[in-house]
Amino acid sequence: MEFQIGPIRPPSEANSLLLRVTENCPWNKCKFCMLYKTKQFHTRTVEEIKKDIDAMAYYRDEIQKYNNSGTFNIPEIQKEFDNLSTNAEKECYYMVFHWLTEGNCEAIFLQDANTLVLKT
Repeated sequence: MEFQIGPIRPPSEANSLLLRVTENCPWNKCKFCMLYKTKQFHTRTVEEIKKDIDAMAYYRDEIQKYNNSGTFNIPEIQKEFDNLSTNAEKECYYMVFHWLTEGNCEAIFLQDANTLVLKT
């Protein structure tokens, strides 16, 4: 299972789970930023976002199988990680693992460049 991860995140969100709800930047005129210059802004559909949330929940549940009262069985998690078939899956799995072990398990950062353009 894979979910989308945007290209950047603020340093303050290093331990947050990243949920991409838009792609690219609606302004895209900053002189200092070259990240989105060749890409057009668009919002992701609710279905796409729900699919990503489901993938995150799947990995969370898989990793939590190896959690024994706050202690993770790292060799088993590593074995499961190694059996993932694509680099994208591994990146997604690792992000959820990092969030569970290093994050506060509550912080989710809504990506991409400006999610405030969305309607609530």
